[in-house]
Amino acid sequence: MRWILWQVDHSIPAALVARAFDAAERFFALPAEVKEAYARNPQTNRGYEVLGGQVLEGSLGTTEHEGKALVAAEKVGDRKEGLMMGRDQEDEGKFGRGRNVWPDDGVCEGLRATVTE
Repeated sequence: MRWILWQVDHSIPAALVARAFDAAERFFALPAEVKEAYARNPQTNRGYEVLGGQVLEGSLGTTEHEGKALVAAEKVGDRKEGLMMGRDQEDEGKFGRGRNVWPDDGVCEGLRATVTE
């Protein structure tokens, strides 16, 4: 099962949203080693984040997974992957600011053009 998080109740035309979903599906269908070439930059928070790359639930103390208490070292990463992006910004000196990490069109045709339209 694949889920895509998307903002709703906006003025983006339905055809553009459909093209963006299509581009996202094509990106996430790529082999892991291809997606990992666009790894998230921890300073800018832009780029590809691997499946299980975040451990957010129960980040303090212990948590439970499948009925078993886990300590921090055993925690299971979140069951999601992501392509983090935002407005391209020149100032990379602050967290969350900087340039997006885009795959070339030869890797995922139209992703950048669709998302920035």
